[in-house]
Amino acid sequence: MNPLGGGFQVGSTHDIFPNPMLQPPAKPVIFVSFDYRLGQFGFLGGARVKNEGVLNAGLLDQRAALNWVQRYIEEFGGDKSRVTIWGESAGAASTMFQLLGEGGNSKNLFRAAIGDSPSLNFLPSYTDTYVEGILEQFATFAGCGGKGSAVMGCLRAASGDALAMAGSQTITIRTSTFYPFAPIFDDAFLKVRPTKAFETGQFAQVPLLFGYHNPILGSNHGADLGAFFTTSPPSDDRNKNLFASMREYWTSFVVTGRPTLTNNAGLPLWSNVTSHTGSPRIRLEPGNIALEDVGGALAARCAFWKGISEELNV
Repeated sequence: MNPLGGGFQVGSTHDIFPNPMLQPPAKPVIFVSFDYRLGQFGFLGGARVKNEGVLNAGLLDQRAALNWVQRYIEEFGGDKSRVTIWGESAGAASTMFQLLGEGGNSKNLFRAAIGDSPSLNFLPSYTDTYVEGILEQFATFAGCGGKGSAVMGCLRAASGDALAMAGSQTITIRTSTFYPFAPIFDDAFLKVRPTKAFETGQFAQVPLLFGYHNPILGSNHGADLGAFFTTSPPSDDRNKNLFASMREYWTSFVVTGRPTLTNNAGLPLWSNVTSHTGSPRIRLEPGNIALEDVGGALAARCAFWKGISEELNV
């Protein structure tokens, strides 16, 4: 089951064509994707929004979609006890937030999770002046500025077009803000920020397959999507072989809970990570798929960012 990426601002399931992922040697799976509310429609924050509505509506949409799968996937020949959630970029962040949702209570909606290049989001509180500032700015563009406690009633009375335009104007004017509308700490669905949740075990205890791109190796953000959704396969054999291996690794994890290859001659067997260092990990590189330990320099950088995680609200 695949929540789409797009920075929580843009995207559509109409852009997803999973045909390559469903071809042999990939394992047989049922692929489900869904839209959820984005931008100001899914992630408008502030105390007034919480008091008169819900925060993180986009994440709640995702959970509703997971409930839909539980209710109906058997009608398509699926097994509701073997659901894996998987996303890339904001989709991977969505996967992470579903792991953390409701204090890590997955309610048996999924049994495993995959995240390709997830973001460790800045997660301010819904009462933070930053969040309240975005709400006020958005409301002003929507013709509801200065309404105080009446702002929600005014926004509800506005047209969809006015709200869409106000969201675009808010994004345009906030040139120093990467993604103004994104998940926030709501003290309801998200009760613990990611760094602390993963450190203290407050997340759904299911098998995980998470990874990142390495621009040094020529793998830029989103490059992995070519292995699963492209309609134009690479012309060189090394990338073709890499993409085929990635598809089988991913789908075998979905089916069995362990990434494996049917023909793994000369390729490493995937080992579970058993320590906080993240070792061993698998490097997916054209012509060079290998297990490797996380080096000291990378571990030191990770320790630095973890050390200021509270200051960064992550």
